[in-house]
Amino acid sequence: MRLTAARGTRPGSVSEDSAVRARIAALDKHFGSPGDLSNPLGEAALLRADEEARVPDALPQLLAGYRFGAEFVPTELGGRFVQIDTLCRVVRTVFRHDGALGLATGASTLLAVAPVWAAGRADQQEYVARLLLGGGCPAAVGVGRDCAVADAAPAARRDGERYVLDGHGERCLDAYRSDALLVFARTGAGPAAHSALLLRAGELPDGELRGGPGPRPSFTAHGVPASALVGAEGEGGELARRMRELAGCAVPSMAVGAADGALRTAVGFARDQRLLTHSLVDVPFHRALFAGAFLDLLVADCLALTATRCLHALPGEAGAVAEAAALVVPHLLGRAVDGVAGVLGLAGCVRQGPYAMFGKRRRDLQRLPAAPVTAPAALRAGWAKTRGRSVPRAVFSPGEGLPPLDWRGRPEAVSDPLASSLPAFAADVMGRTDLGPYGRVLGAACAALVDELRDLTRQCAQLHPEQLGVPHPHARHLAQRHGLLLAAVAALGVWREADGHRPGFLADPAWVTAALHRLVVRLGREIPAPPATTEREVVAELLARHRSHRTFDVYDTPLAG
Repeated sequence: MRLTAARGTRPGSVSEDSAVRARIAALDKHFGSPGDLSNPLGEAALLRADEEARVPDALPQLLAGYRFGAEFVPTELGGRFVQIDTLCRVVRTVFRHDGALGLATGASTLLAVAPVWAAGRADQQEYVARLLLGGGCPAAVGVGRDCAVADAAPAARRDGERYVLDGHGERCLDAYRSDALLVFARTGAGPAAHSALLLRAGELPDGELRGGPGPRPSFTAHGVPASALVGAEGEGGELARRMRELAGCAVPSMAVGAADGALRTAVGFARDQRLLTHSLVDVPFHRALFAGAFLDLLVADCLALTATRCLHALPGEAGAVAEAAALVVPHLLGRAVDGVAGVLGLAGCVRQGPYAMFGKRRRDLQRLPAAPVTAPAALRAGWAKTRGRSVPRAVFSPGEGLPPLDWRGRPEAVSDPLASSLPAFAADVMGRTDLGPYGRVLGAACAALVDELRDLTRQCAQLHPEQLGVPHPHARHLAQRHGLLLAAVAALGVWREADGHRPGFLADPAWVTAALHRLVVRLGREIPAPPATTEREVVAELLARHRSHRTFDVYDTPLAG
């Protein structure tokens, strides 16, 4: 059976969300107690493995026992994959325990399988599905950390009914444990210079991949069947671009788990330490830091949620939010963790001890792939083209059903429906009279964001061609402002959808008021401060989730404990 671009919207359900929560709890339980010194996947063991630059010996058994590979296999091929946002939610569990392992087992696997689901023949898709369902692991070779085809990709020349590979690939996090390789190789010149080749078990280079994490695969006159070609010859660059778009949304979303784990460690430290009769979290200065970190993590997840769901709901118009997520989500997560680093002091910098995982998770976040930075394409093309478009409410609503993912379709970053939704969102908020003490600040924040959008549109339209490239500082500045603006719209959308539909913290105007205030101030605009009680409400939610072992993201998912 070959995957095809399905149509229609798949309905969501409470039972399906419960099943996802159960899978997350099961995977979390497989990791065992983090503080147990005898646990081969506890924090002490993970820290030792990190110091020795190796993967914990117990990891393969964990992945096989949970059937982790099934998360990446579409349901049509016997797996569990239905939506990108759900996949990211599950993989966050690995990131929460160890970000480096999350990159090696989650992000890398997605990069290796996405081109096969997009362009592979039926037999190739079935082979990769069987491999993953049986506990195997494919890896991608010939792409860099930014998912672009590497300059030093191996070369492949056609020789009758086979391709002959020569050269080295980029270092590959999980090639050491791979049972198949997706190799992006140079097969020609010009725009169609690269092709994708799927090397199955028995076709891998002997003895080149087993040196531990991060080996550099090497090929010397290595022949593989011509049937290894994925898609058409010369299509590798296009497949890599699509892979980059998926990864730009998915990898930052997965990494929310690493920030969650770091913030969890910091909250645990602050609750354990006493200052006279109070814990550190009760100190006003520290309380402000924790509130800010929690809000940054929530905003980052709102943007990650919106971006991953736009891939399903708006596949031809998701480019702008995908670019913003790739740029801003890692930045917000890093800011959240950096913000509370001072609370731990030296305890967060040591390599051993009960709080040493804070520093490791902080380093793991710094290893996330860097996003290319250009001036926002949609705003360069003119915001008027997207004015009036509406974003489906399901984009902002976790658990709502979405159309199936078109693995092959490439988002066109020439429209920005999320930004064009802002005026209507703002008008709705400013017209409400039921927001109590938050109405004035929230209305002022929305008005400031609309002004920011107008300024951004004008400045992008005035850019000269030489300012559009990645290195230009003005283009970088505009891209960062655009990313923060879309993060604000995403947070506003998630709150509006929760308000009246899903009772709980996300429906409370307190957090979105405080979050938008932070973003508006970062954009250089002045608005009134939120009510004095807002900070306490936000921190109270953070502490309640910590005590009851629930995630700090928008899903508020119970953990194994």
